[in-house]
This record gives sequence, structure tokens and C-alpha cells, in this order.
Amino acid sequence: MSAPRWTYDIFLSFHGQDTRYTFTDHVYRALTQQGIRVFRDDEELERGGTIAPKLLNAIEESSW
Repeated sequence: MSAPRWTYDIFLSFHGQDTRYTFTDHVYRALTQQGIRVFRDDEELERGGTIAPKLLNAIEESSW
């Protein structure tokens, strides 16, 4: 059996405090409870800011 191609099944992207601890948190929990591998960035990225290498890697390693 070969190793999975992706590190994450889903890259969960969000912006703003209004969704970070409400909607996004509920989606994250529901997906992980189903065994779906989800990347969620817990650091706030400013709109128009440079995407950190950590985020670029997570995006590249996610199938969705």
C-alpha cells in the first residue's frame, strides 16, 4: 500500500475574527470527527499580506 499523496484532505481558509472561532471552528471539528485531515491556519494573515512558507506548503500538500 502506498503512502497518501496529500498531507491534508482539505485546506480550510478563512479571514477575520467573526468567523475564526465560530463557523470555521464548527466546520473544522465536523470534518476532523469524520476522519478528514484538515489544515487550519490559526495565525491571522492580513489581507493582501505575504503568504508565509508554512501556508504555501500546506496549500500544496492539500487535495482540496
